[in-house]
Amino acid sequence: LCAIDKSSHARSRNTDMSCSHHRFCRHAAKPEVCVESLADRCSLKPPSFPSGDIKEGVSLNCTYLQSLPCLANKPDDEFAMTFLLQPVKNDEPALAGAPMIGAAQKLLAYLAEHDAIGLTKGKAFQRKFVHWAAAEFDWPGWEEDKLFLVDKVLNEYDFPPLEALHFVLLKLKLIRHYKLTCRLTKAGREVAGKSGDLFNLMAPFWLFEIDHAASSRMPEPRLGNWDVFLGVLNTEAANGVTCGALREILYGPPDAGQPYDRTPGMIWSQVLQLLCWMGLLAETMSDDRQHFAECVYTTTSLWSEAFLFPLDGQVGLVTLH
Repeated sequence: LCAIDKSSHARSRNTDMSCSHHRFCRHAAKPEVCVESLADRCSLKPPSFPSGDIKEGVSLNCTYLQSLPCLANKPDDEFAMTFLLQPVKNDEPALAGAPMIGAAQKLLAYLAEHDAIGLTKGKAFQRKFVHWAAAEFDWPGWEEDKLFLVDKVLNEYDFPPLEALHFVLLKLKLIRHYKLTCRLTKAGREVAGKSGDLFNLMAPFWLFEIDHAASSRMPEPRLGNWDVFLGVLNTEAANGVTCGALREILYGPPDAGQPYDRTPGMIWSQVLQLLCWMGLLAETMSDDRQHFAECVYTTTSLWSEAFLFPLDGQVGLVTLH
């Protein structure tokens, strides 16, 4: 890691090494290219994201939140645990719509068949496998033809979903690094063909234990806690909600004096994208050029299988004017 950025790196709770998402370090040998793989960095945080950490300018709209039956009436800086993440069965049909689970199964099956995946000196997947993954994963928004529009060859950091998947599987010890190869572990071999077991392992880690704000190119605060996000989405996304609408629901309208509102982008990167990749939300856009703030997000059938809200029967759609 470069000495210039070292002071801003998050401290892992598991090791004494300072580390963070370093993909866009401008001081690396090659500008904007990370010198190490995301899988060798750790930016884990406890699963509780207190709203008290939110910086001025993105404070929660607590008047609206306390009007929702699915959120307990608590002080402004404290909301009770209002959802349960339930185990999903291996034969659940809704898992077919979870990109990260499908990609994990294909990656683990590849390792079971080929024994190993070559790694670069930075411990990222070699280009040969990245090209295979781009074709096989068919990840929504990151399809092979779109990836090759920008680059003639693909490195792992050119395919962010693969980079994230590499990190998650390594930290969950479903894969391991041995010299300059990636290999399947015993635990990974046991769950390779079990989509439900993979979801039950990966979803809580991916959603609640990784500080996704730390992976931003520009420093940004954590927006709030998952009780709030999931409680609001359980109500608002049942019939579809845009990222821009969520911004006003959660934090009120943007400041008219600001030239650019970063909050919708933070909601997308810290909440919506994570849920879409796990198959819990569906993203609908009119065309590829539509701004992400205008895309519509809707809860999927996997949402109701995975989440249990104790007051689900009492929740109705709430509109605040």
